[in-house]
Amino acid sequence: MEFLQNIFNRTAVQPHDLCKIKPGSPEKLRGQILDAVNNLNGRMAEISPSKDFSDQYLQLISQARTAADANRWGPACSGVWEATFLVNRAIETINRRSLRIWLVLAPFVSFAFLWLLELLIYSLGDSYPGMWMLRAENFPFLWCGAVGGTTIAYWGLVKHTIQLDFDDQYTLWYFFKPMLGAVFGLVSVVVLQAGVFTLGGDVQLTDDNRLPLYIAAFLAGFSERFFMQLIDRVITAIFGGSPESSKRLGANVGTKPDQAITIEPAGEAEEK
Repeated sequence: MEFLQNIFNRTAVQPHDLCKIKPGSPEKLRGQILDAVNNLNGRMAEISPSKDFSDQYLQLISQARTAADANRWGPACSGVWEATFLVNRAIETINRRSLRIWLVLAPFVSFAFLWLLELLIYSLGDSYPGMWMLRAENFPFLWCGAVGGTTIAYWGLVKHTIQLDFDDQYTLWYFFKPMLGAVFGLVSVVVLQAGVFTLGGDVQLTDDNRLPLYIAAFLAGFSERFFMQLIDRVITAIFGGSPESSKRLGANVGTKPDQAITIEPAGEAEEK
């Protein structure tokens, strides 16, 4: 219990005050800039930043010092202020440690809901009409999408914790991403099963080969970009036209339903 209390009841680190540069002679202005830089360096000792964060901070401080030496007070103040914002964002990340721990546990709420829903539908058996695509055979796809959503949520938490740029405005995204991933995964599978378009290569969707559907469900839950591109292809296939995302996918104008979907790598997956 004491260990958990130490985790959730950490003393908050106070944000660094934004320095106020007062008018004066060049020597006084330069002295104020250097004092502000020294104060920021002292706060950096409380952060224990990563190499990338340190490099970004040192670049801003170097720009501020260079501008101050050249009597360019505007860029000098701007560099100090940007470094202050960077440090305060890192302090805010440190202070939100308990929130991030709760967000790590949040996906289990979605898992519990899916498990109870699956249990309910299985218990109803043949009396359940199978509405809203929530048939028993579709739950593996819901689970794959939920796992994909959880994976990208965890990756985002780890990445932004290391980079010290965690933004608590995305709290709801982290909390609901597993459930959104489940919905995205199921919709993607239904689209593929409907035959709006086929998978590229020699992949065939059969009762004995459902692995591509599991992969598609996971990817849709993992990457919102993948899901939106898939929906764009559906819109293009049904209504015609050439949306911008379809162009990036290499789609032809007026994509036909029987065309193969070939999704090109779009860079790093989006995470918050």
